Amino acid sequence: MPSRSRRCGPTTLAQQFDNFYEIDDPDTAEEYLRRWIVEVDNSGLDPLQKFARMLEDHWLGVIRWRHSRVSNGRFEGLNSLIQAAKRRARGYRTNRNYITIIYLIASKLDAGPMIAQATRNDEEPPRTRSTITRARPHTAPSRSSPLRI
Repeated sequence: MPSRSRRCGPTTLAQQFDNFYEIDDPDTAEEYLRRWIVEVDNSGLDPLQKFARMLEDHWLGVIRWRHSRVSNGRFEGLNSLIQAAKRRARGYRTNRNYITIIYLIASKLDAGPMIAQATRNDEEPPRTRSTITRARPHTAPSRSSPLRI
């Protein structure tokens, strides 16, 4: 880092912040970030000072990320899918249906290829209620035929 007596411009400070990601040792990176925040505080640049305050407000999360390198991006994506399910499930009467919609959306199930594969293999396609009723129409026994017991 440059000496504290020399004032840095916003571009230089932003480039120095990018170096934080290149430091392998988490403890060294933490100390580097502390020094960078002091440099920003002395710079008088309001936007960078606001950014430095935000880093301090989320300090534990930033340092935890340095140690684990695990992001919460997947959880945010899953939350987005659940919120979409919530919007789609409006009008369903039970929580069970809402949970079912969440599973269907989050798991990205696709039954299309299985149905297509079943019909290509000359197997009978899955029967729906309409095909079952059409396949076996109900006929009442005629009165002329004798009842056999």
